[in-house]
This record gives sequence, structure tokens and C-alpha cells, in this order.
Amino acid sequence: MVGDKIFDVHIQGSQDPFWGRQLTHFLFSELNRLGVREIRSITFDENFKMRWKVLSDFVEIRNPSTNEIKVSIENHLANLEREYADTWAEAVNAKIGLPQQVFLRAKEVRFLSASEFYPDLENTRSFALKSAPLFRYVKAMNRVSNNHVADKLYDYLGGTEAFASFIFENLNPADVHFVNGSGNAVVIGYDKNGREVKEYNRASCKAIVSTLRLLQQDLKLDGNLDLKDVMAVSSSDESTLTPGYSTIPNSLVAKTGTVDSAVAISGLAVTNQSDIYFGVFYRTRGPAEWSAARRRVREYVFDFFTRFGGAKTVVYSPQVFLPFDEKSGLKGVSHSEP
Repeated sequence: MVGDKIFDVHIQGSQDPFWGRQLTHFLFSELNRLGVREIRSITFDENFKMRWKVLSDFVEIRNPSTNEIKVSIENHLANLEREYADTWAEAVNAKIGLPQQVFLRAKEVRFLSASEFYPDLENTRSFALKSAPLFRYVKAMNRVSNNHVADKLYDYLGGTEAFASFIFENLNPADVHFVNGSGNAVVIGYDKNGREVKEYNRASCKAIVSTLRLLQQDLKLDGNLDLKDVMAVSSSDESTLTPGYSTIPNSLVAKTGTVDSAVAISGLAVTNQSDIYFGVFYRTRGPAEWSAARRRVREYVFDFFTRFGGAKTVVYSPQVFLPFDEKSGLKGVSHSEP
């Protein structure tokens, strides 16, 4: 507190890939709950990454500058009353309680690097903002192929070097090669005609099926979860499986993928005879071939169900995703905690 009910607020970022409108408004509502309404200065460091429409604008990866983030916070504070109504309505739909109105005013917003932040420990209270669980993040990312979040999570977890170590420990490195989290092309050079030379993530079908099995096993052991909790479910989830697989509701748990050179899908087909882990990869020469490729891929997937006794429906109820849930909030921490 720097005056009569006037505060400074500093945000130490955690590179949360889903930080946008919803988490910003949730933070503001939590500040109100703690009695913070008038702010002298809002500062944020280099680990605070904000993409305002991250739940709807995610095909291209963006890295907003600190100045863009500053201006964005200023603009959205000015429009808080109008914009917060959308977040409140989404929370109601997700059965998460939020105050119907939030008030917050700040005299200034500015960037303050982590190396320059020296809090007055005697007069500073620190809090950690708890988001929704990681598996909910992964589910939301996979459901709609959120490229932005995929790349950010990949980088946060250590990037290509850490991923290579993980592959070495769990799979045959010859079967997998990743350059990013999303699968989007990475330009590595130009040919003699000046055309871009692109590199993509690569994996064998064997590696994908092995990964699905390992993931299912670990989800059950570590959190009493399964693939339905981290991948899209046909028909029930609003996802890239719609409308192509809507005729087999709650029978396909999968992730689709499309890049210039391939259309793909992998996941779990739940049939009357058994559960089938699968991967289908169809090579293409660009967007002009994608529609035909998707039809062929669907034919392969539906053939699994035909060969193994038809589709079997699993019990599943979709959940509305927000990057916070009923257990989220600002929790006080001591200054000795990291």
C-alpha cells in the first residue's frame, strides 16, 4: 500500500500460455476481493506473456512486445466494465463464481524487468495466482489445435533440447524429430531459386502409437485421468473432429493435424471389440490437396470401426474451458518462497 487504499501491483510472470482476457479479468476480480481498487502503478516483468484473445485467435504464434502488452493493459483497463461482462458470462456458463462487476483503476502501467524489481519486504504482500490444472490446458490446446499455446508450452518445458532428452529416454530417437510444439513450419533457409526451405516435426506411426499408450498409462497412474481428459472427444467436444467424425459420438478420442506436407490424425478408437490406438498420416503437396486428404483419412478411421465391430460409446461429459476454475485464486506466499 502506498497511500490511503492505493496500491502498487507488480506481476511476476510465469509465461502462462493461456494468459489473455479471461485470466486478466480473474486477476482483477481477485484484487478486488483483497480490497485493491485504486492502483498507483501496475508493473510486469519479461515473463508476463499476454495475448488478449488467446482462446479464439491462436493459429499464428505471436510474441507481443513489452510495449504492446503495456498498451493492451491500459486499453483494457479503460474498457473493463464493458469487457468484463463477457468473462463473467463465460464463468457462469462454466459454473464458476465471479463477482458480477469489477472496478480497477491504475494511474500508470509499465514494464519492470525481474532484475530491477526490489520490493520493500516489510510493506509488500506476495500472492501466487493458481490457474486451472495443466491437463485442462493440454485438453483445450489439443481440442482446437491451439498453435500459440503448443509452442509456448514446448518452450516453457525446455524446448527442443529438453524434448530430445525425453525422446531418448522413452522412444527411439530415430522415429521422432521435433522443431517446435505446434508442428508449424520452421524456415531453415532458401533454395537456389529463393524459395523457403521448411522443416517440420516428424514422427513415425510406431512412435505416435507408443506415445499414446504411454500417455494413457501415465494419466491413469498419476491422476486417475485418461486420454479423454487431454484430447478431443468426437461429437461432444467442440473441436477439429467436428463435423467429420460426428456420426461416431463419444467413440473417438483424437488429435488432428494439418501442415503443407501432410494431413494426420492419431488417437484412440473405442470399438465393440477393443480399444485401437492408431495414427493415420496422409502426405500432401499443399493446401490444394487437403480436402481430398481429409476424406481419405476419415475413410481409414471409419474402417477401424467397421473391422472391429462398430463404435462403442464411452461415458463422457464435456466441460467448458477457462484458464481458471473453482479452485483458482490468489494465495498468499511468504517472501522466502520462489
